[in-house]
Amino acid sequence: MRLKKNDIFICSPRIYENMKRTRKISLPVPDNLPRKETPTRWDKDYIRQVFFLCLLGATDIQIAQVFGVKVETIDLWKRTHPQFMASMKQGKIEADTKVVHSLYLAAIGYSHLYEIVMPNRVRTYDKGKLVEEHTEILRVKTIKSYPPNVTAAIKWLQARQPDTWGKQVHIKGQIQHNHSVDMSKFTLEELKVLKKLGMSDVEDAQVIK
Repeated sequence: MRLKKNDIFICSPRIYENMKRTRKISLPVPDNLPRKETPTRWDKDYIRQVFFLCLLGATDIQIAQVFGVKVETIDLWKRTHPQFMASMKQGKIEADTKVVHSLYLAAIGYSHLYEIVMPNRVRTYDKGKLVEEHTEILRVKTIKSYPPNVTAAIKWLQARQPDTWGKQVHIKGQIQHNHSVDMSKFTLEELKVLKKLGMSDVEDAQVIK
C-alpha cells in the first residue's frame, strides 16, 4: 500500500517508530496519538514545602499527591536529596514535639495571658451638655486559666508508664480453684443424666430412692 502526501496512516506510536526505523519512511502523524507523560522534575522548593506538609501531619502518600508524583518518587527523592529527607524529619519531629507539649500542658493545667477587645463609647460634656461622642477600642489584659484535663493525663501516663497505667492487666502466679457439688439431693434419673454428660463423681454420690 502506497501512501500519498496528504494521507494519514493511523497506527500506534510504537508501530510508527518501527516503520520509520525499518523502512526509513516519513509518515504524517495525527495530533491525537497518545504520548508518554514526562515525569515530574525535581524542584528545590520542595525542600521548604515538605517541611510545612509534615508539620500538618501529612503522610508520604499525601505528600506525593500534593507534588503530583508517585510514592516511589518520594522514596527516590529521600535517597538522592539529603536536604529533602532532613526537612521531612525536622517537620515530623517538630510537629510531634508541639503535640506532646500541648498534651502535657492540658494534663497538668495551664494559664496564659489573654486580651479582650471591646468597643468603648466615649462622651465629652461641656457644662452638662454633650458636645462630642465617639467609639474607641478598649483592650483589657487578663489571665485565662484551664484546669487539668483528666483524659489528657490518662493518655500521658499510658504513654510514659504503660506498665502501671496501661489498659492491659497482667496477673502473675497460679490460681487454684476447687469446686464441689453436693449430689445427695439428686434423684436417680437426674444422676443418670449427669453420668451421661460425663461427670465422673456421679457414681460416688448418694442416691435418694
